[in-house]
Amino acid sequence: MVETRKGQLAYRHEEKYLISLKDYTILKNRIKSLLKIDKNTGLVGHYHIRSIYFDDRHHNCVYDNLAGIHTRFKYRIRYYSHDPSFIKLEKKAKDNHYNRKTSFRLNKKQLDCLLKNDYLFCNKLDDPLANEFFHQVKARGFSPSLVIDYDREAYTLNFNDIRITFDTNISYREVNDSLNTIDFGYVSYLDIKHIILEIKYFDFLPNYIRKVFKQSTMTRTSLSKYVMCYLSKNGEELL
Repeated sequence: MVETRKGQLAYRHEEKYLISLKDYTILKNRIKSLLKIDKNTGLVGHYHIRSIYFDDRHHNCVYDNLAGIHTRFKYRIRYYSHDPSFIKLEKKAKDNHYNRKTSFRLNKKQLDCLLKNDYLFCNKLDDPLANEFFHQVKARGFSPSLVIDYDREAYTLNFNDIRITFDTNISYREVNDSLNTIDFGYVSYLDIKHIILEIKYFDFLPNYIRKVFKQSTMTRTSLSKYVMCYLSKNGEELL
């Protein structure tokens, strides 16, 4: 699967901020009047995301981000709401402030193989990203690095595919070799006072939406959740 814009392979803008609980409450109420709540949101007002990140033997995905390398990429497994019936492996490519995602579907057996560092099936799939991932693993020694869980509250607008999300309850853990034993041993990253806001859009963000954020105290960051949690795991707190 390739994320596209009007049928073309597309990069989109992605802005990321750390915000306070107070600003979250204010912004959420403003956003709700302008955008629709994401269709995947459940009765509790959010959905759960689990991501399993890959990195090479030198953790270059972390250090490229910290160094501000403009063009970089990372691989991750992702599924939602504790439901492993829809699993995908994604490649997220970054070019300055633009991002692009491609992905392919996995079944549970294939996921278990990846968690055990068994990648051979990827080279046998009729999918260019799966084949690329296999060769990157062989060349650079990619392996599962960290599991990150969080809850996401999302709002959308069809115009320019605008998407605004609030991520809370972020936690991480080491990777086990089985999906069934991966739910224990999590460490919280952000406390309830801190929330990650992401603003994503193609082309441009209209002024009437940009103004929603003008009066808020927001700290922009280029660090991914993976990098933040990796640093925290190694005793380097950012907050």
